[in-house]
Amino acid sequence: MRNLTLGLGTAALLIGILIAGFVSRRATHQARQLAAQAMYDPLTGLANRSLLHDRLEHEIERSKRAHTSFGVVLMDLDRFKEVNDTLGHEVGDKLLREVGRRFKEAVRAEDTVARLGGDEYVVLVHDLDRKGIPAIANKLLAALDKPFHWQNQGIDLGASLGVSLYPSQCRDASELLRCADIAMYVAKRAGKGYAVYAPDQVHTNRHDLSLKSELRAAIQADQLCLYYQPQIDHHSQRVIGVEALVRWNHPQRGFLAPDQFIPLAEDAGLIGPLTHWVLRTALAQLMILQRQAHVLTMAVNLSARNLHDMELPASISPACREWRRPTRPHPRNHRERGHGQPQRRPRHPHRTRPHGGDALDR
Repeated sequence: MRNLTLGLGTAALLIGILIAGFVSRRATHQARQLAAQAMYDPLTGLANRSLLHDRLEHEIERSKRAHTSFGVVLMDLDRFKEVNDTLGHEVGDKLLREVGRRFKEAVRAEDTVARLGGDEYVVLVHDLDRKGIPAIANKLLAALDKPFHWQNQGIDLGASLGVSLYPSQCRDASELLRCADIAMYVAKRAGKGYAVYAPDQVHTNRHDLSLKSELRAAIQADQLCLYYQPQIDHHSQRVIGVEALVRWNHPQRGFLAPDQFIPLAEDAGLIGPLTHWVLRTALAQLMILQRQAHVLTMAVNLSARNLHDMELPASISPACREWRRPTRPHPRNHRERGHGQPQRRPRHPHRTRPHGGDALDR
């Protein structure tokens, strides 16, 4: 009986050890999973912001000891929002994963590719100085040259890159990212692929932030105005229509042309309210002209962002009904100065298709 008791006790001890080992291994596995989730982007598997900051701090310490330099390249995808809105988030997520894969292939194994969120990526580039910037920037841009494919449809994406350097330009991790972000917006506005941070860009960035805030107020306060460019029939030499051109009568800066504020409207998400204001104002003026027996058409410029907006017809219709106009603008123009123009127009047709198709400014 005693031997049986000892045998049962030994078995219970062994079972307890096995259970404890299983629980310990499971806890270790879960801890590793949680650590990975805390350090890596779940969509792309790339380093996230937290891991990037950690590696930046380590690289700063290494740079101090070895007296070397390194760089940060911050990238924002061009035209991704239009693709995401048109084709859906599932396609957008696949594109983000593929973009991350291409960026990893474009850099060395010791460099870190991270995704900050949305369509923003960062590369920490070891041993980078100013002379080496063109090579790495062009290599990253070239990674997006080949079109992405979805259901036999080619999708073209580009990117705007901003570069900052340690220690010649920035002194800590946060400043490196901030300066690269400022340079990236300079590149995006200029449409030139990449830009290297310079101190005078801070003033430009603050100027743009101020204008964005003022533009929001200007739309609400009717500080904008429309100029009407006549459209003349080639044969009869008669004015048959007008094109509405938006200008901003800024109280301090004077009249601003479209290329001075429309890119800011697109960056700030104000292109929808701006377009709505232009449409309402143009339709009101068209009604006045027609009451004076002027039979004219009215052309209104649209941003490239508008052309990818599935809700555009629904937003146009109420304004047209208010002014008792048919919901068929004739013709529909793209805006005067392109900014972030898509290389392909969206495949979905707008319900308010004008007679004779689009009118493109040359």
